[in-house]
Amino acid sequence: MPSITRRQVLRLLAAGPGAAVLAACGPSAPASPTSAPSSAASPAPAAPIATAALPASSSSPAAASPSGSPGASPAASPVAVSAPPPTAASAPAIASASSRGALTVALSLPPQSLDPSLYIPFENNSIAAHFYEPLVSRDSQMRLQPHLAESYSRLNDTTWQFKLRPGVKFHNGEPFDAAAVKFSIERTLGNDRAPMRANISAIERVDVLDALTANIVTKGPYPLLPASLVGWGALIVPPAYASDPSGPLATRPVGTGPYTFVEWIKDDRVRMEAFDGYWRAPAAIKQVTFRTIPETATRLAELRTGGVDLAVAVSPSDVPGLDSGADTKSLQTTSVQVMRLAPYIERGGPLAVVQVRQALNYAIDWDAIVKTILGGLGKRDTLVVPPEAFGADRSIAPYPYDPVRAKALLAEGGYGGGFSTSITFRQGQLRGDEIAQAVAGFFGAVGVKTEVKQVEAGIFTEMQRSRSFDFVLGTWGGNGMFDADQYLVPTFRTGQTNAAYPDPELDVMLDRARVTLEASERAALYKQALTLVHDRALNVFGPQLFTLFGARKSLVWTARPDELVHAYDMTFA
Repeated sequence: MPSITRRQVLRLLAAGPGAAVLAACGPSAPASPTSAPSSAASPAPAAPIATAALPASSSSPAAASPSGSPGASPAASPVAVSAPPPTAASAPAIASASSRGALTVALSLPPQSLDPSLYIPFENNSIAAHFYEPLVSRDSQMRLQPHLAESYSRLNDTTWQFKLRPGVKFHNGEPFDAAAVKFSIERTLGNDRAPMRANISAIERVDVLDALTANIVTKGPYPLLPASLVGWGALIVPPAYASDPSGPLATRPVGTGPYTFVEWIKDDRVRMEAFDGYWRAPAAIKQVTFRTIPETATRLAELRTGGVDLAVAVSPSDVPGLDSGADTKSLQTTSVQVMRLAPYIERGGPLAVVQVRQALNYAIDWDAIVKTILGGLGKRDTLVVPPEAFGADRSIAPYPYDPVRAKALLAEGGYGGGFSTSITFRQGQLRGDEIAQAVAGFFGAVGVKTEVKQVEAGIFTEMQRSRSFDFVLGTWGGNGMFDADQYLVPTFRTGQTNAAYPDPELDVMLDRARVTLEASERAALYKQALTLVHDRALNVFGPQLFTLFGARKSLVWTARPDELVHAYDMTFA
């Protein structure tokens, strides 16, 4: 197809039969602020046993993996991973806190909850990461490293042992220990409303051996256990505080992280301050505010006028202006997020017909959308699983743009005369309206009339739970595992919140891959699974994205592929 302009992509919408936009349920007025609990206001100081930044472990499973990619599987033989003792020499070079002690970040979406076991829009995981910490984390290069765990090892096919850091305390003075690990993991596993439960569903139980030793026992062989503990289903919470029946954790978070909660004004801002008793080196930036600013133009205006220091979800068209600004710059990195249109096949109708789903894949010119709407910041090298993750397979190519083939498949599936459908996307999604409208235009060009619906995050979550969509436009991929499992199980495995169609044959492949220790065998199973997902067109497959930020020139920070925004890693020049 000849190159087309962004204007032509959007004009194509007008050629389609009657696409419309429904902006449902705009943001509510700010509620009364929620302040920090009094018990967290004066925490018992921890005895800091690590006075340097957390070092990367050169012996992590990622570094030793056969593929060499950040998410590759650990070797089949038992492994042991330890963090080297922190030394003053390994501490990061941090400018004096007196140079700039406060940071304000502009997000596009408000948090729905500050409880790490519950669903919150992806970018708001950045807020949670300031309060809560995992046993295992990833460094800036996405390599696995011990975090609240001092070391971990696989004892046998189903048992992993974690040695915990001594002297670590929660913000309210509760001790971090093996009992807290057991409580936190089993709390998520026991909550059927916790979407991130899928990340750790392979865990059978947690055994407490002593205060600083916990054994995590899986239901079967599970090579992804350390990587699964990075995600939001396994952040560690204080047992006594989190057991409060009034549920304060959702609005007044308490963890072991480098920042303590100060205030949450719903739909407006979350404020926090550095934790004096933090077990690592103290944070250079002492006060942090995350503001909710849904409109990109407003986020950028606030950046240019000094109202914020960092703005997320910047548009590609804004990059030249940021880079030429007197006090602004752009930051970018390849994202682990992959765009997708997920059809809720279980609702029946045209989307339950495989030829129709294949037709809609052929109907969209994603290359034109990437070029004209995303400013070239996207790529389609693989299907579903990005090439940085274990299990990606470049031999399974995405569908090419072929509207003639699309029309033929619609006729073959019994819908040659077209039909009506809808695309729903969450408010604040980067270029969500333009992309959804462009997709609706391409659909319309092959005879599928498409309504576009934009809804706020809270309503989106409820619609997701009630499965009230035809198509969802969104992205997937940021829960920290860097493995095909993270892309396939939550979005396709029967019974998962984000999976829209039961496919027993696919379930068998995914379940086998989860318990296969040999990396080459796992890769072969993922190839089978991706082939099935492609051939049955279980999604309309979009591009892998890039992440863009706008920042003040004085902000020193390297954007991460997992898109986490963490003030602890920042300073001002």
